[in-house]
Amino acid sequence: MGKYMKRKHTIRITGLLCFSFFITSCGQSSATSASSVIKEAVNTDSIKQIISEDNETTDTAIDVSDQSSNLTTDKVSNVTCSWEDSEVPIEVGNDNSKALIKDTRIVNSSYGTLLIMDFTYTNNTTQASDFINDSNCDVKPYQNGIELDRPGITSEAGVYDYSDAFTNVKDGGIINTQLVWVLKDTMNPVEIDFGIDSNYNPAYSKTLTLTGGKDIEDKQDESQETKESDYNISWLNDNVPEKIGNDNSYAILKNTSVLKSPSYGIVLVMDFEYTNNLDKARNFINNTPCLVKIYQNGVELDSPGNTSEQGIFDYSNAFTGVKNGGTLKTQLVWVLPDDKSPVEVEFGLDNNYKPQYDCTLNISEK
Repeated sequence: MGKYMKRKHTIRITGLLCFSFFITSCGQSSATSASSVIKEAVNTDSIKQIISEDNETTDTAIDVSDQSSNLTTDKVSNVTCSWEDSEVPIEVGNDNSKALIKDTRIVNSSYGTLLIMDFTYTNNTTQASDFINDSNCDVKPYQNGIELDRPGITSEAGVYDYSDAFTNVKDGGIINTQLVWVLKDTMNPVEIDFGIDSNYNPAYSKTLTLTGGKDIEDKQDESQETKESDYNISWLNDNVPEKIGNDNSYAILKNTSVLKSPSYGIVLVMDFEYTNNLDKARNFINNTPCLVKIYQNGVELDSPGNTSEQGIFDYSNAFTGVKNGGTLKTQLVWVLPDDKSPVEVEFGLDNNYKPQYDCTLNISEK
């Protein structure tokens, strides 16, 4: 079971040189009484930032030598965060492997506003494991019911670095590392699932509240913009469903198109809005009630090897966890062997694990 402690405070770090850099810590940093003093001169290789909380301070070293000339006011974050009920989580895992939660904070980066958590990870077993793939120490944050994504690269100089989370550890080895996620906005709370129990449910969950932020424009429409079909398509007898699934989780079919892909030839692209009303997270592509299978000439078709191709398709969101009524726009994509044979589509599964709908899509050249 997860462990936590009651404590709540907000920390701001103010950088030196010709920029300001704010970080909000959410309750893990220890504090000792001291006056705020500058530990090193401006031109040294690293700058010791001073964290102040009322009359208590903690000295925290942050290496900004690589980014001192690049860090500008667009990195400033005035967002503060605190754990709901002032209960600060302190660890995740069990006796086999465990991660101590050292700090939680909000920063700005080239990827947007980030949630960063610092950990000390230990694996006491003889079988090597890396932190980021250790189910005992699983950490998954959600905002508006949608699982948060990590930045596209594992580090940004002077801002974050979670590359060590992929380093294998065994026999009691210990590493310090981070986990990092991109916030969807800086207003709505973040629910975080920690660990996993014997029933494969989260060991415990905590909520991180954000203040001082604002909504961020939903960019799903930009990345999932519907492209006009390169072929004429029609559903036999117009029997295509608008909605598949059940009350617990369902998907609404928004658009169907057949496109010419420079990398994969001819692809069938379906746009969906997926909703999961359960407390337990599910992703669309593995959600049985919303299963979609495609056949051409009696053979089941495969998806492209890459989850996206610029300007053609993007089904990466189909793997994103959704819960608590969250709704996500995504696509499903399949590679067609030819552009003449009809396509049979099985939508959803009923309680007897049979397709809810069996439809036929006809294709022809424009």
